Amino acid sequence: MNKTSFGNKEVLFHLNDKPKIEILSFEKSGKTHKHRACESFVVMEGEGTIYSGEKVIPVSPGDLVTIPPETLHWMEPKSGQVLKGFLWYHTEELSVVNG
Repeated sequence: MNKTSFGNKEVLFHLNDKPKIEILSFEKSGKTHKHRACESFVVMEGEGTIYSGEKVIPVSPGDLVTIPPETLHWMEPKSGQVLKGFLWYHTEELSVVNG
């Protein structure tokens, strides 16, 4: 894990020299930012809030939030907790495949 301004980050998978899959641990609020790709975050531990554009989304373990491209966003853990999750960047909206 690498130390960041909000906690820790571990890149699990790169594609074309860009991070595609990461594990993030938010010990404090992240910084407002945006990406060209969709960003999906699955909460693994802790509770907190994801701010995505005008949306304020409370999250807890098992929740999945997808942030559209070019949308200002940030994550914030609940006071006294660490918000940990699995994040991946992708170019298409998620869809469910029934098999």
